[in-house]
Amino acid sequence: MKKIVFLLILLLIPMVSAMESGTGSINTSWVTVNFDESFNSVPVVFAQVTSENEVDPVIVRMKQVNPNGFKFKLQELPGYDNVHSSEDISWIALEDGEYGEVGRKSIIQQNRFQWRTKVFVNNHTNPYLLAQIQTARNMQPVHVDIKNLIDSRFRLRLEEFFSLDGIHPREVVGYFAFEEVDNAEYDSISVDTNWQYISFNEEFLNEPSVVAQVTSENENSGVFVNIRNVTTEGFYVYLMEDPGFDGVHGYEDVTYLAVGERPLNIAIIDTGSAGI
Repeated sequence: MKKIVFLLILLLIPMVSAMESGTGSINTSWVTVNFDESFNSVPVVFAQVTSENEVDPVIVRMKQVNPNGFKFKLQELPGYDNVHSSEDISWIALEDGEYGEVGRKSIIQQNRFQWRTKVFVNNHTNPYLLAQIQTARNMQPVHVDIKNLIDSRFRLRLEEFFSLDGIHPREVVGYFAFEEVDNAEYDSISVDTNWQYISFNEEFLNEPSVVAQVTSENENSGVFVNIRNVTTEGFYVYLMEDPGFDGVHGYEDVTYLAVGERPLNIAIIDTGSAGI
């Protein structure tokens, strides 16, 4: 009796429209990103500089986030000329419900010491958290500061850099709280102002989109995450301290999320029986 061997190939299934990611290059001019597929609602977008072509520190500013795309650019910190060479960039856009809790909070920063609490819609168990400002209603350099992340809530503020007055008009902060994301790498790691290498558990087919967020406040001086040399196997990361301080900062908790294509999974199945 002839034995038939079936070959089953499990193909990579493209992500549904609840998540989209990409990489590219931007400078201090606004760039428009159009999504491959429109979202059903306005997503939350996270963007991360992944190179260090210039030593002048930069953050990412974003505006006009909508179901079809968004705009973003680099912004240098106070005291620099805000003319910056192109840097590599990663971005990830998410819609609520598919991978975790996606939400927004509108904030006015009346002074630099003002913190607000965001309560999650659902309780989580040891959640990972990303957060980023989705608007550009004032062009003073600002980023979102996070602390006291627990299962039910976290605290946040708009943090202007040290040389500014700490008062900032209303901006919208987007956040993503999650416990598990399929076909991605993520973790909470301890990072200080020294470069360290993070190795992926499994390789990606091409360079993934990597975004990261500081989620603790172990020191009062402001910091943000810098990433460089992203490959299919890992990346380098460190904290850059606000230039108004001494440049040395202790360890802070950092959540990172890497999204990209993984290698094909192939299974050979021997049915042990005849037939078609």
